[in-house]
Amino acid sequence: MKRLHPILRWLIWSLLGVFAFTVVFVIKGNGQVLPLPDYFFPHANSSTSSQQDDIRTLLVLVLDDEGHVATAQILARNEKATKLGVYSIHPQTLIDLHKPKFLNVHNAGVESNGAGIQKSIQVASGVRIDGTLLLKPPAMSALVDSVGGIDIDVPYSVTVSDGVTASGSVNRVTIKQGQQHLSGTQASLYVLATISGEKPKQRYERTTSVLRATLDHLPHGVDHLTQTLAELGSAASTTAPTVDVATFLALIQQRKAWATVQTHELSTVPATLNLAYLPKARTFALSDIVMDVGRDFPEVLLASGINPFRVIVVGPDAQARMSVRKQLLASDFLTGADFEYLDGTSGDVLDQTMFYAPDTVPQDVVNQLAERLNLVNPTVMRVGSTTEATYGADFVVTLGKDYQPTTLESES
Repeated sequence: MKRLHPILRWLIWSLLGVFAFTVVFVIKGNGQVLPLPDYFFPHANSSTSSQQDDIRTLLVLVLDDEGHVATAQILARNEKATKLGVYSIHPQTLIDLHKPKFLNVHNAGVESNGAGIQKSIQVASGVRIDGTLLLKPPAMSALVDSVGGIDIDVPYSVTVSDGVTASGSVNRVTIKQGQQHLSGTQASLYVLATISGEKPKQRYERTTSVLRATLDHLPHGVDHLTQTLAELGSAASTTAPTVDVATFLALIQQRKAWATVQTHELSTVPATLNLAYLPKARTFALSDIVMDVGRDFPEVLLASGINPFRVIVVGPDAQARMSVRKQLLASDFLTGADFEYLDGTSGDVLDQTMFYAPDTVPQDVVNQLAERLNLVNPTVMRVGSTTEATYGADFVVTLGKDYQPTTLESES
């Protein structure tokens, strides 16, 4: 027994030494804890995905054969999953993947993965997205076939191409008007069809009818749904654990939320950046989104005062606004707050740049934003505890004559 005492003493002193090393060198060189600013942690009353123990919002992306996003829809539910809203996203809507040039939602599938698209749509729209279900055409077909096909009301006949026949001619498939039973292949072709003269709202309704008929009839129960999603293999992916996505779908099934689903389009307006490579570009109408989504699902709007900080930039000169984007995304600022650029309207020019920010944005973040933009003394106006005045964002920056744009590469 006496031989154990030195060993125990050595073990205890070793553990104490490791602890002391951690405190002195890892935490801070002088042995004192160095606290991070509060804005690096979600506020106790905020609605962020890290605080949710379940999924409230699910982004469903359906890709075409070339990898473009054919349809993008956000499914949002209330706490008890008794209420469901489907928000469709215009394919020409600009999103920012921090690349030299903007992308629209349609092209994003080629340039990024589900996680990148999810983050960029969340930042651009102000709607929190807890997870994404990305479906390639084979996955869309397999899901429909897994429920034995779907019955939907087709509002008008649709003729689409489905490959080439053995003789080299185009194989055309017509889905007739009226009540139809569609196989997986037919449903996938119907969703992906591009119809001349069709309005975006009509295409959203076409997609929603297929998603509703499919997702509401998948096998009931989380275990069965998890297995069904897993069997889609590489043709599908999720940004959240598959079991969490399955739980979301199971809840809205169980509570019969599909029976009273409300369908909407996330409001957009024509972009004012005049991008030659995206001539039909649109941007999210943030004030409308705050009202429309906030009316039914206020808890899924992004909270303010949390890193990264969303900055709406307003000014008559598109090149000046793009200069702000370059400065906000500059990689030489390795510490402090992160900023996300949102393009605003081409408003009137002011003598001095104005910052509008809710009270939840810390003053040191305001100072960091001014430093990013090389502004010595911008006028700062606090707008209270809500973000209605800043359209759901953390800042509205109205550029003045004191702002000096940086040199930019051509955006055309």
